[in-house]
Amino acid sequence: MAYPQNLQPWAVNHIVPPTQWVIIGRYCTRSHPEGHLQLWRQGVPDTQFELVFDLPDRKNYRDFPLDQLTH
Repeated sequence: MAYPQNLQPWAVNHIVPPTQWVIIGRYCTRSHPEGHLQLWRQGVPDTQFELVFDLPDRKNYRDFPLDQLTH
């Protein structure tokens, strides 16, 4: 996973039937994607979106800047 993605672990996914999804935004804190998720759901009501915490690969955990999660 690229370094900038480590700084933005929160993601809003667009669910594409039947079992696929596409990340439409990445964020540093949980509050930002929650607001954007509401806007997406209101603007496109017939589409499914979800908020996820997308951690880096397990082999890279020690390189993950954990202090970024508290900001």
